[in-house]
Amino acid sequence: MILDHTLQVYVAPPCFNDAGLTNNLSETTWDKVKERGYEPESACTSEQMKPVTYTTWNKIKELAGLSPSPWAW
Repeated sequence: MILDHTLQVYVAPPCFNDAGLTNNLSETTWDKVKERGYEPESACTSEQMKPVTYTTWNKIKELAGLSPSPWAW
């Protein structure tokens, strides 16, 4: 996760290139983002951070090459 401390927003890595950020940035974990209470920078980040249902069957299909990882970007 990327934090913009000036705007007090966070950005998901796949959304970084399109984000309107300042140069006061740092990288962190999702837990630290939640602790700070920053808001998502855009709808892209909000969409990327939605919970994903991930079952054992999903993992088996991913390992067999039958489906992509939900975290691949």
